[in-house]
Amino acid sequence: MESPEISVIIPVYNAEKTIAWTIDSILNQTFKNFELIIINDGSTDSTLDIIKKFKDKRIKVFNQKNQGAPRARNLGMKKSKGQYISFIDADDMWTNDKLELQLKALKNSKAEVAYSFVDLIDTNNKKICSLDRQIINGNVQKKIFIKNFIDCGSNVLIKKKNLKHKFDENLKGGQEWDLLINISKKSNFICVPKVQILYRLTPKSISSQVKRQEKQCLRIIKKSITKYKDLKKFKRKSLKNIYHYLLNKANSQQDKTSLRIHLLAKLIFYDPGTIINLRLIKETLLRK
Repeated sequence: MESPEISVIIPVYNAEKTIAWTIDSILNQTFKNFELIIINDGSTDSTLDIIKKFKDKRIKVFNQKNQGAPRARNLGMKKSKGQYISFIDADDMWTNDKLELQLKALKNSKAEVAYSFVDLIDTNNKKICSLDRQIINGNVQKKIFIKNFIDCGSNVLIKKKNLKHKFDENLKGGQEWDLLINISKKSNFICVPKVQILYRLTPKSISSQVKRQEKQCLRIIKKSITKYKDLKKFKRKSLKNIYHYLLNKANSQQDKTSLRIHLLAKLIFYDPGTIINLRLIKETLLRK
């Protein structure tokens, strides 16, 4: 069997409703020389039964007790044999040219990390909206610290030799952002300017838990500026973008008014110009 050029890693826990879609989107890639490493993180539903229905020699399943996605991804990296690694969550999907075009971009450049544009989808695979489409190439550490333009952990393709950092297993969210801040210190990025990532938003997804997400983002900022002193001067800009994002998410999910007011106050502190954004203030204070 040909040695895989790319290792695709899926951490999965109780994803019986979406895992088949995710696997299909990988097996249907135009680029074929990959291994698909699935780390079953102690699923208790029918996830494993669904996975077993796929008869493809490229699929390798490993089981662990429920220990969280960061540890599952780290195990996947340990088991991987490819020269490149890509991660995808068990409820997201890729367009069929994702691996092909990202790999081509890396091979035709001096970059070590490739990323693409992201569309948000709902539980029925319907598009909700397009996320920010920024083309940022080269050394991106400052920019990715200020704002995570990669958007989700199902996006990047990374040269394995540049993946010297692991996912922080002590973080309860934002582990992908933390990893990318670390990787970007010594790796160049390149953008494939095309929507290739379909990022699913569900009511129970970690990204929808605003209060928890705020806490983890603050931890990542503190951790980053402690490790990389030159990032400290960009702390305020990073916090401004985080609170813009969190407040918009809280408003869209109709979270508790007290939480929305807290986020608005923080946003005004880091971005005083928000005080004249009457639409946002009205939406925050009056939405039920």
